[in-house]
Amino acid sequence: MSDGFYGREQARIHHEAFGRLADRAADRLLAELRTAGIGGGTFVDLGCGTGILARRMLEAGFDVLGADVSPSMLEIARVEAPGARLVEASLLDLDLPPCVAIAATGEALNYATDPRTGPTALAHLIRRVRMALAPGGVFLFDVSLHGRSGPNRRRVQFHNRRDWSVGVVETVDDTSITRMITTYLGTSSGGYTRTDEVHGLWLYDADELLALLDSARFEAGRFADYTDPEGMPGWTVIVARAV
Repeated sequence: MSDGFYGREQARIHHEAFGRLADRAADRLLAELRTAGIGGGTFVDLGCGTGILARRMLEAGFDVLGADVSPSMLEIARVEAPGARLVEASLLDLDLPPCVAIAATGEALNYATDPRTGPTALAHLIRRVRMALAPGGVFLFDVSLHGRSGPNRRRVQFHNRRDWSVGVVETVDDTSITRMITTYLGTSSGGYTRTDEVHGLWLYDADELLALLDSARFEAGRFADYTDPEGMPGWTVIVARAV
C-alpha cells in the first residue's frame, strides 16, 4: 500500500535510524551562530521532520518555529521538541518571522511535495529568507545537485534492522530524482507489512544557488558535508550569512 509522503512507518524509521544528519546540522548551525555572537532569538526550521534539529535549538536557548508537510513527522516532532511551535505547512507558505537563523535540512529544498516547487519558487524563497533574517543571521541548508547517483543515473540502497528493511531506488534525469522507497515491517505474528512511497526531488546547481544567494545579499559558502570533508557526490551543504 502507498504510505503517502513520510507516512507513519517511514517517519518512525527515519527518526530512529537516520536522525544523525539533523544532529550534525545542529552542531554546524550552533557553531556558525556562536561565531556571529548570536546566542538566542528565533530559529525557523523549514521541513522540520521529526524535530531533532528543533530540539537541539531549543536546548541551546532559541525560540523555534518549525514547519513540515508530513503529519506523521510532526506527530513525532511534537514529542521530540515540545517547546517548539510546529505547523503543518509547505515551506512556500510559511510566514517567516524576524529571526536569527533559518535551516532547511534533509533535502527540504529539493522535495517536490508542492506543485509550485522548482527553481523559480526557490529563488523567491531565498529572497523571503533574507528579508526575515537579522543582519549576521544564518541560513543553512543541504541540497542534492546535478550529478547525483553517478554516471549511470541510478542508485540502489538497502537498510536492514531487526524488525524492518528498507529498499531505496533512485533514478535521475537532467532536472530531478525519482526516489522509490519500499519498507517491510515485521509483525507480531511473524509476517510483515509492506508500504511504498515515491518521492520526487528537484536537482540544483551549486554555483547557481550561490549566485542566487549573492543577489539576495548573502555571503555564502559551500561545504562537502556537515562533518566529512570528502562529502557525497551530488550533495552539498551551504551556509549563508545575511549582510
